Amino acid sequence: MKKLFVMFVALFMAAAVFAQNVKSTGLTDKDVQNFAKHYNSINEDMEKALGSAEDQSYLSVKADYLKAEKILAKYGFTGENTVEKYAMIVCCVSVLAVEKSGVLEMYKAMGMEGMDPVAAQRAYINQKDYEVVERNWAAVAKAIDYEGM
Repeated sequence: MKKLFVMFVALFMAAAVFAQNVKSTGLTDKDVQNFAKHYNSINEDMEKALGSAEDQSYLSVKADYLKAEKILAKYGFTGENTVEKYAMIVCCVSVLAVEKSGVLEMYKAMGMEGMDPVAAQRAYINQKDYEVVERNWAAVAKAIDYEGM
């Protein structure tokens, strides 16, 4: 399942590389709540439909994108950019997990303020979308079985 996350984040980042400013995907509280509520089911369906990240071929990206859209729609994601919304949630979750873990404070206490293990991910996050995920962190943390440090 984590491999699928990596694949979606990679696809999202590849698409965003050429963007000057990261545009909002239009994430709503409902999208994030659906992600949390159906987290395991989404991952199971994605893995069944798309296989593991190692099985992916660059030739199947468009077909896989269409499959992913259908799966996400099944679980209540709305709009024309459901895959981008999912990828944005995943990216925001990875940043929030690090922030909530205390790693950044630990680096600062050790005199390594400039070290940010999620700096690259931050470049692909829209602040409005991030705020939506952060507002729903409790539900997401429970869904992903986040325990922090």
